[in-house]
Amino acid sequence: MATEVKPEIKGNITKEPEPGAPDYRKAWIANVNEYNNGKDGKRGKPHPFCHGIQMDTHHLISGKALADLDESLQEALRLKGYNVNSLGNLVGLPSTFKGACHLGIQVHRTRHSFKKNEFSEVNESDYHEKVREIIERQERAIKSCYGTTEQEESKRDIHKNHMDQISQRLLDRLLNFELLLTRVGSHFDRGKTPYIGCANKDKIGELKTNLECCVTENNDHRREWDKFKNYTPEVEISFAQYWLPERGI
Repeated sequence: MATEVKPEIKGNITKEPEPGAPDYRKAWIANVNEYNNGKDGKRGKPHPFCHGIQMDTHHLISGKALADLDESLQEALRLKGYNVNSLGNLVGLPSTFKGACHLGIQVHRTRHSFKKNEFSEVNESDYHEKVREIIERQERAIKSCYGTTEQEESKRDIHKNHMDQISQRLLDRLLNFELLLTRVGSHFDRGKTPYIGCANKDKIGELKTNLECCVTENNDHRREWDKFKNYTPEVEISFAQYWLPERGI
């Protein structure tokens, strides 16, 4: 009896989910809830999203960076089965100044590009351009890796041995403040003195004048509401002040 040959799986390099796949935000929230609440009798671990801190779902390898690649490299990524919306390329980052100040990690705002910060420490930064350059340096390896019939993305050659490694390096650089998402990204670096944090403001535009350090004692915003625009979480901030984001949650 002949063995059935499975068709190779094609990838997706846009934020739009492929037919039948969940929206990446919903998939991330489901994974976060499982992490926080536990599963199969295993005890969960607290996640800031479930304890009063508003968070966005950030694509480490961005859709814009992929859109700016040469067409032949884009096609190679699709043919090898790369999915930009896989959990291994997603990470939760605080979407408010207050949340970022409390956790000591960068805020997720704007288009991730800016001309300079208020201290002129960074003359120009474009996150998507830097990501594109990193991927382009791996072009030969990407084009020579295996296609896949593997349903589980993390087991695919393109993910396991190539793109997920890039995602991890990008996350490390974000956490070390080597790669900034906004011109105020370094405000949340606890290694800097003085620590500016939220600067007692809610919007980047409000920081153009009268820049000051967060006045909340020890930058501890617990028992405060992480309000922003028209949304308030169901609970006050109750998460500890230390959080090390991981891919997938």
